[in-house]
Amino acid sequence: TGKPVLVAIHGGGFTGGSKGQNQIVAFCEHFAQRGWVAFSIDYRVARNRGSIPADWTPPAESRNPDQYRALYPASRDSKAALRWVHSHVDEYGIHPDYITALGGSAGSFLAIMLGVSDGPDYRDELSEDDDPTLASTHLDARADVATVIDHWGGPALVNLLQARNGVNRFDGEDAPISIVHGREDPTANFARGEEVRDLCVAAGLDHVFYPFDGGHGAWGTRINGLRLPELAMQFVVDRQGLSVED
Repeated sequence: TGKPVLVAIHGGGFTGGSKGQNQIVAFCEHFAQRGWVAFSIDYRVARNRGSIPADWTPPAESRNPDQYRALYPASRDSKAALRWVHSHVDEYGIHPDYITALGGSAGSFLAIMLGVSDGPDYRDELSEDDDPTLASTHLDARADVATVIDHWGGPALVNLLQARNGVNRFDGEDAPISIVHGREDPTANFARGEEVRDLCVAAGLDHVFYPFDGGHGAWGTRINGLRLPELAMQFVVDRQGLSVED
């Protein structure tokens, strides 16, 4: 009982990928072998469509409207998956106050959103009349995490919330974030990692920033001599005040 939790979220540019992604499974195994309960989640990508709010329309300058439309269902599904975890704490013997959201690329955009957004975000924009499937997504459950592990992600999903109502979601009470980003990243530009860092600094949000000389999806990177699963666990153990026995 009382086990900590890892919720791992795959990448794929919101157009592909799955919970069976090798690198994400490797993180789940690394944590599970050390006593965590690990969940690798799926979410709808562009080809799956999905209900979106009426005002969730791509900007005129959008280069990929389908990808833009996919951001809402992907975010809603990830939030629903987190509520599902909170709703099954007894079944899996987990502690709801020790949940980590971890991602890679698009999965890190989602992980950051889970750590920073408010409860109603990506939940209440649609009603059950708009989309009856909402009724099956544990709407009254918690949807918070204790730590976030970001691998070459960005704050876009949080920025979109602020653009809708002018409220900055980043604050000093959000989950601490570990930011890992390559300086030569051609996919999620390094500036996105810097933006997450700067938003944390401005909000007084606990974070660490690990820039490295490399590109996108550099899962074999070592930082301070640690493999990325080891680095992630070090951050989680430290920020959550856990102890791990060898």
